[in-house]
This record gives sequence, C-alpha cells and structure tokens, in this order.
Amino acid sequence: MSDQTILILDDEEAVLLPLTLLFRREGYRVLTAVRAEEAFAQLERSRVAVVVADQRLPGMSGIEFLRQVRQRWPDCIRITLTGYSDTPTAEAAINEGHVYRYLTKPWNDDELRVTVREAVRLYELTRENRRLYELTAAQALELRALNEGLEKKVVERTAEIELKNAELEDNLLDAIHLLTSVQQLRNSSMAGHAQRMAEAARWLAEALNLPEADRRDVEIAAMLHDIGKLGLPDRVLHKDTFNLMREDQELIRQSPLLGEVLLSTIPRLKAAAAVVRHQKEWYNGQGYPDGLRGEAIPIGSRIIAVVEAYEEYGDRNVLQQGEGRRFDPRVGREFLRYLDQRRAAAPAGSELRILPAELIEGMVLTRDLYTGRGLLLATSGKVVDRPTLEKIRNFHRVDPIPGRLYARA
Repeated sequence: MSDQTILILDDEEAVLLPLTLLFRREGYRVLTAVRAEEAFAQLERSRVAVVVADQRLPGMSGIEFLRQVRQRWPDCIRITLTGYSDTPTAEAAINEGHVYRYLTKPWNDDELRVTVREAVRLYELTRENRRLYELTAAQALELRALNEGLEKKVVERTAEIELKNAELEDNLLDAIHLLTSVQQLRNSSMAGHAQRMAEAARWLAEALNLPEADRRDVEIAAMLHDIGKLGLPDRVLHKDTFNLMREDQELIRQSPLLGEVLLSTIPRLKAAAAVVRHQKEWYNGQGYPDGLRGEAIPIGSRIIAVVEAYEEYGDRNVLQQGEGRRFDPRVGREFLRYLDQRRAAAPAGSELRILPAELIEGMVLTRDLYTGRGLLLATSGKVVDRPTLEKIRNFHRVDPIPGRLYARA
C-alpha cells in the first residue's frame, strides 16, 4: 500500500474509470484529467509520483506533454499507455519524454500494477537521494563559512557531514541492490549476472590503474548495465534476441538509453549513467547509440562490453577475434589474464564452482548438469569434449543454467 499520488491523462472515460479503480485498490491517491491543460493544473496543485499518459490527446501530443512534465517536474516518473505500437512513437517517447515504461493498449492489469509499483519506488528513492544530496551540499556550505576561531565547531560539523555522507552512500547502495533485485525478478535467468559483471569490472578497473572514483563508477555501472531492460515488455525480455521481430529488436537497442535516463535521475549515478549509455559502442565506431570509436568511448563502457560478451558467449575466441574491431584490445587482454588468474588460483584436481562461460574442453563435470527448466545436459564424471561444450553453450543461451556448475580441471 502507498499514499503516493498517481495522475492519469486520457481523453476516454472508458480508460480513466478502470485505471482509477485499479490504482485506488492499490492504495494510491488517483487524479485524472482529459486534457493536457487540466493535467498541468493538477501537477501544479499536487505532488505527483507517477503520471500515466495516452499519446493521442486533444490539442497536444502525449510526447510533447511528457517532455514538458520532465522539464517542469523532473522527479515525476513518466509512463506512456497508448494504442500506438510503432517503433518511431516508442523512440520519440523514450528520447523526448524520457518515459520509464512504454505500454500498449489493451493493458494487462498485473503488468501495469507491477510497473506503477516499481515507478513509485523509483520516485521515492530519487527524492530521498536528492534530499540527502542537498542536505550534504548545504552543510558543506555551512562548513566553509566557519572561521578559524570555531575550530571545535568545525570538527563537530565535519563529523556530522561524514555521517551524512555515509548515510548517503548507504542509501545509494540500498538503491543499487534494490534495482539489481528488481532486474533479477523480471528475468530469473539473470540471477548472479550483475554480481559477476561487477566483480570482473572492478578487477579490470584496478588492473588498468583507474582512479578509485572511476573504479567505483565502473563497478556500479556493471551491476546496473541492464537496468534499461526493466522498461521492456515480457515478450521481449524473455526471448532470444535473434528470434525477435525488428521493432522489438529496436526496443532492445533503446535499452541503454533508457538505462541512462533512469540512472541520471540520481545525482551520484550520473557518471555510471554515461557508462551504461555507451556499453554497446564498438571500438571501430560501428556500434550504437552514438557511433563513438576508440578512446572516445568511456573506459567503463569498454570494460562492460568485454565482460558482457564473455558472459553471453563463454568463448575466449569471441574476445580475441573482436580485438580492435568490437573490443578495446588492451581491455580484452587484461580480461583474459583475469580468467587465467581465476583458473590458476584453484588447487589442482579440486572441484571448481564456475560459470557456464568458464567451462573449457578437458574439464570433468563433478555433478550432474541441468538447464533452468530441469533438462539433464550431462552427468557427473563426463569429460567435456568439443561437442559437449557446444551443446552446453547452445542450451545455456535459450534455457540458461541457473547459478554455477561444478567441474575439475
């Protein structure tokens, strides 16, 4: 239950009435409007957490309305609910209105209920982080105003600011863990993926001698690199990319941009947001969304590109073949060294708990291996040869193996 306010903008009573009943049952205060001018007036009078707007409005498009909402009430989370399903409209809503989710009519009550619940939580986290950020900034200004004769007071104030900074950092970590959990709830096959990405990205950032602040930003970006996929419909999220229709593939391509929008609402995550935006850039300039090349791509984005590719394909050859084309050669070489160090750290002949991507020819499975749906792929004692390895990797792409598997070298 929540006491937050939801604003619904639609010129059809047949839409307003069921949505009002749906959200009131969830405990929200619900406001409605049939014209953009009425909605702006409601926003002026009330603090609104989430606005749900149709694209087809009298006198103004839904995209223009959401663009103005973002300018005037940036904390308000924006959701589009429309009868349109074309890709240009979706792109415009994301790029101009910076919407949190793009949903089509007729809607699914359960999906809409969960979407609004997540949006309200994001609104609350954004406002809380902003409050702590502004509080810390205000106290820093007070500290600079103290004169030398107030040395004891300075010490006391410094302690207070450090406490607030620690509170802000703790709050940020809570938000990150919450968002990571939400990602995994939307797609259970990604369990542990964000943590593995963060671990490898942190190691690479240290190996490349990045400043500590940059290491932290890269680690956060790695944990939240898929956050933009929260805005995708289930039909897109749970299907292999190669089996998607063209318009759905385009929504996948837009997910880094949506991820940037979500993260940039939290001041402390602006650097990580830029890393997330450029994670699909190619080293030779043939990636997206901006076609950056070489050193113009943020180093954190280059790191995530390498680690994500290995997570997806589990093949060192993919990284080596992509050097200088898709991947930064220096990052790729360091990542291979990371894999070698992990393998060498395990005692000879001991049971290894590894990712499916880390299984190589010649290893021996020490436990039965099942897919996420319970299909037996191989039994304990199986020596992994080339056909077995390819079979495991192919099944893992369509029916992911949960967690880690067990083998010995």
